Amino acid sequence: CNDADGTCTCDSGYFGAPCGNECPGGAGAGACNGNGQCSDGAGGSGSCSCDPGYYDTDCGNECPGGASNPWSGHDRCSEVHGTCTCQASDAGHWTGSDCSAFASGYYGPSCTQCPECGDGSCNEGVTGDGWCTCVSDVYGPNCGIQCAGGKSNSCNGHGSGDEGATGTGSCTCSSRYFGLPCSEEYSP
Repeated sequence: CNDADGTCTCDSGYFGAPCGNECPGGAGAGACNGNGQCSDGAGGSGSCSCDPGYYDTDCGNECPGGASNPWSGHDRCSEVHGTCTCQASDAGHWTGSDCSAFASGYYGPSCTQCPECGDGSCNEGVTGDGWCTCVSDVYGPNCGIQCAGGKSNSCNGHGSGDEGATGTGSCTCSSRYFGLPCSEEYSP
């Protein structure tokens, strides 16, 4: 410190007058654990401004997903708590503790929203194609049409319906049965 005017020039990593406070994480290159910049100097507050991928008051913690790829590249890490709200935009709909999982209800690399799949489910995820997979005895591109006889009694219990997203709902009757929907029995 300058005795004539009382001003101090602090070494790196120290702050306040008379430079008696050490920055969080240590002084010099260790300030902010080496993961940020300290507001040092005689007029500094000693607070850390963290580098991307690090958080906390001393920048001592890596964000989920790692410092080199915080939040798996799908959001920005909060410097204070390390939390994020996963990205939800045309660039993707992400979820999970580190934003690395594709959100439910979206498919394909362009992150297209799944269609309504009635009595079925969408083939979702990054590698999904968005096609609906129907439950038994249901057909149609959106799994919205029941095979003849209904879900509980498809083809009157005497055959099987052409089910699925590309199905037609028509019945293939068991032996001894015919008609629509497999309701008539051959007489001997």
